[in-house]
Amino acid sequence: MSTLAKLSALSVLLAAFGASAAQGEGVVNFKGTVVDAPCGIESDSADQSIDFGQISKATLAAGGISQQKTLAIKLVGCDVSNVSKGVQVTFNGNTMSAPGENGTTVPVATELATSGPTNTAIIINNGTDLSFGKATNDIPLGDGQNTLQFNTWVKQATGKTVAAGDFTAVANFNLSYQ
Repeated sequence: MSTLAKLSALSVLLAAFGASAAQGEGVVNFKGTVVDAPCGIESDSADQSIDFGQISKATLAAGGISQQKTLAIKLVGCDVSNVSKGVQVTFNGNTMSAPGENGTTVPVATELATSGPTNTAIIINNGTDLSFGKATNDIPLGDGQNTLQFNTWVKQATGKTVAAGDFTAVANFNLSYQ
């Protein structure tokens, strides 16, 4: 076979493979936000879920708590040259109310209300139980990456009787650099 014939056969073969139909396709969506802040928030920290699993009603009813879980907020790309004290974190969400005097109710600012029939509350703690709607003390930061760590757990809501069932709760957080 001549060189010209070999090249022609190779060209036909390559054209046949190049013309084959796609055997799968998809879409990639990209998103993000540019913020005017000393640090960015890692995407896994900006939207996270904590699963407490199954918790014994008897444990909570006896004044116990669930297994503690870590709530970590990872800050990335920090340039703290204009931050003198650190960052304050404010968690917001629906809080519990407990029975007060003369049939009134009293807010329990440290207990995040859960939805569902369980009469449970979520606690967020960094050495002390945090009050929802109130900023933490300043948390020092360094350049680069920082991780803000909090402990969380489930407890029987103050003044309530714990019951079996599913629950959910949502808390939002805001950062304020000082």
